[in-house]
Amino acid sequence: MLIVALLLPAATIQSCRTSNLSNRERQIQREKKKRQRNDTVLYQKALKRHMKSQTKETRKSMRRALNEADRNRNHRKEFFVKRWFRDWFGYKQERNKG
Repeated sequence: MLIVALLLPAATIQSCRTSNLSNRERQIQREKKKRQRNDTVLYQKALKRHMKSQTKETRKSMRRALNEADRNRNHRKEFFVKRWFRDWFGYKQERNKG
């Protein structure tokens, strides 16, 4: 009986700590999401400002280069080691559809 009486306050203190900790973690997660949203907005504004400072011909060439890089990235072969392992072990891996 004495042991139970001594352990009871310790159990309540521990439960308060965990609830405060979870509230604090939730608050940190909210702040993190908010910061990420702000960062993406600022990044988009910086991109827009960068594009505005270029001439029309430069913007066209940048757009063409971006599209060409995207095409080349989507149609390249898989890393050769991955192809070897797929052939050796017989598992199928999703390929890039381009």
